[in-house]
Amino acid sequence: MRNLNLHRIVAKTLALILLTASCCAISYAVLTGRTDAIVKVGQSTSGPKRLVYQYKLDNVLKIKDVGHLDDPDWAKNLEFELENTSGKPIYHIQLFLKSPDWKAPDGIEIDFVLSYGSFRFINNDHDPDDTDVPIKPGETVTIRIPKEQADAFEKEVSEGRLPDTKRLVLQFHAISFGDRTGYINGQITGPRKNPVPRPDLF
Repeated sequence: MRNLNLHRIVAKTLALILLTASCCAISYAVLTGRTDAIVKVGQSTSGPKRLVYQYKLDNVLKIKDVGHLDDPDWAKNLEFELENTSGKPIYHIQLFLKSPDWKAPDGIEIDFVLSYGSFRFINNDHDPDDTDVPIKPGETVTIRIPKEQADAFEKEVSEGRLPDTKRLVLQFHAISFGDRTGYINGQITGPRKNPVPRPDLF
């Protein structure tokens, strides 16, 4: 997989940084080979989108509901309701939402980054403080695409630089318990051997 470096939603026209490069460009066939489920939500006149889950762990973080997937403005309205089923508090979640139809001009894969909690937990080397609010076992949280990312995506689609798509992949990239353990791409892990840079903006 890619080393985690921030990269843009559209390489040519936007300076907006959307994600880290730890989820490098890989084929849709590979993605579908590693997924746990395919769901269809909604019945739009043009046919429902297909959402594929990658590295989903129902015994850690369960998807309870997916909302507005087939809305005309789905990027602005899409919601994922997640339940902590792990038995431990979860302090950080990082999800990547991508499509095999989205590539920048230089071939870099384009992704949305959806997250909960502080990015300081991404390396599993940070202890919680009073500002960190965990998702307790049994609690749920709703995660959405950040507005600036959704706005940038819709601009690119309206100007013909990106296609709207019926094929989406939701990658469960990082889950941190705040005790220096967690999951990266479905694998349980402790502190990272190659820490991800954490810019001040996080």
